[in-house]
Amino acid sequence: MISVIRELLEAKDSGKTLTLALKDAFGVSSDRELLLARAEYLKRLERLKAFSDDEDVAEILDEIARLFSTTNSDIALKSSDISKAHLATLSALYKHFTNSMEFKIYVDIGFLSEELKEFDLHLAKEILEALKEFDLEFKLIGNSAYEKLYVKLLGLFALYKDELQSSSEFKTLLSRLFERVEFAKKVINSAKELTASSIELLNLLKG
Repeated sequence: MISVIRELLEAKDSGKTLTLALKDAFGVSSDRELLLARAEYLKRLERLKAFSDDEDVAEILDEIARLFSTTNSDIALKSSDISKAHLATLSALYKHFTNSMEFKIYVDIGFLSEELKEFDLHLAKEILEALKEFDLEFKLIGNSAYEKLYVKLLGLFALYKDELQSSSEFKTLLSRLFERVEFAKKVINSAKELTASSIELLNLLKG
């Protein structure tokens, strides 16, 4: 993401149209390839925006998004609003995440353990054991424990599908648990996409 903005800035006084400059920056040659590249870039910007509650940062990301979503691609790149502020903002956000590879997502699922104890079911007991394992693994391996818990829950739900239907209250409780684990998993995966999109980006930040 950063390298694309960097190349646009370097080409700003070259007399290129936005279309040509974007094709060069993305390393594509056809209009279709450019369309797909721009669409993917916009998705990444949206994900990145979700990780910041700073209004100024959001506005700068919106400005970048407007450039990549414009339908008037034959305008001169020189007339666009792309600036060093956009590059600096993207670099700062990426640096924040690359310097926070050990960050942990905390989702409150512990309180559900007490509620699970009220159900005298094999599935409830198995999930309680899974949550105990999760507590230990989270301390040892961090966010990866959510992935293991997610897979474990899916397996248990399939194995004890009859018990799952035994009580609407029990089913609701398990839905709440699964939603929280799934939320943590999605946040972690999004952050991984931002921090490990390519070796080149990481090297740029170290420079």
